[in-house]
Amino acid sequence: MGGRCPPRRNVHSRTARARPPAVRLLVAAVDWSGRLTGADRRIWTAVASCDGLLALEGGRNRDQVGDHLIRLALAEPELVVGLDFGFSLPLWFLDQAGLENGMGGA
Repeated sequence: MGGRCPPRRNVHSRTARARPPAVRLLVAAVDWSGRLTGADRRIWTAVASCDGLLALEGGRNRDQVGDHLIRLALAEPELVVGLDFGFSLPLWFLDQAGLENGMGGA
């Protein structure tokens, strides 16, 4: 599934060495959404290899994205995954602690 990347050359090496095998590289990046409803319209997954962008897909909910990443990892064990999502304490906790404006209200 992943493309074959050209091997890196050590430009500082003065001795001849055997070429290392080509490295398979497959990267999945997920732009996550914290929305309570309609998150599937805001979550996007990109899959790329050394050959470029292989897929850019939306429309999956969180569980479906997780299942998709598992399938990709089973097909390509060297898969690298990046998740882009904001971290926050749960809204109920912030409300209970009197932090209506988040941690900035402390």
